[in-house]
Amino acid sequence: MKKTLLFTLLLVLGTVFCGTAQTTPTKETKTPTDTPSPAEVSKALGILYATMFKDMVNKAPGGSEFDPDIVISTMQDILLNKKEPSYDRATANTLLNNFFKEKQEELNSRTRAESAKFLEENAKKEGVKTTKSGLQYLITKEGKGVHPTVEDTVLVHYQGMLIDGTEFDSSIKRGEPVKFNLLQVIPGWTEGLCLLNKGAKARLFIPYNLAYGERGMGDIPPYSTLIFDIELLDVIKGEPIPLASTESDKPQKKQEAPKEKK
Repeated sequence: MKKTLLFTLLLVLGTVFCGTAQTTPTKETKTPTDTPSPAEVSKALGILYATMFKDMVNKAPGGSEFDPDIVISTMQDILLNKKEPSYDRATANTLLNNFFKEKQEELNSRTRAESAKFLEENAKKEGVKTTKSGLQYLITKEGKGVHPTVEDTVLVHYQGMLIDGTEFDSSIKRGEPVKFNLLQVIPGWTEGLCLLNKGAKARLFIPYNLAYGERGMGDIPPYSTLIFDIELLDVIKGEPIPLASTESDKPQKKQEAPKEKK
């Protein structure tokens, strides 16, 4: 959950001392001296606090509602011993947790509603088909080859987007197609690709329950409906998957009757 971002400001010092915060200097970045001065270290801490707070504001649910002036003045009061903190760290963590939890729930509710509305309207568009699972797809180019099954491996090019058009992944931009077995991906991909044949192009509209569900993944928020433009480049036929899952399920060899002694 994104609410874990609330700990970032409290963990900056620990991150530095543990050596986990590593950055690659740019051309504009000055290389640190072997023995930095207290002023340089102070500036470095200020940079870390500010960038981590900025990251929280940009990524955390409700982060845009923070008041930087209050944050800065409160930090100054504590660092310079001007005032006693309004509450202890445990209380501060509880306040942040409750705030982020509420904002995340609001965001989840809004995302679910927007996704449901999108799919309802999208289903009415020309050429869009809806399966029993709720997957929607639009074939933009018919293929001529074989259809894959869940036992097969496929080679595809794809572009993944949220319903607002935000791109979160693209094999096309990387310049290299992706190969995978159809049981190794989200259910919406497994079902959608089995509807295509080699050489086909399609757009898949995948409901959250056939994608990354209630948790999301990386830049994909929870409850997100996903859109994928897919080109099925190749189908590598696989070996049949055995149905037996345990030793007791496997067929036993027929035992020969014991021979009578002569």
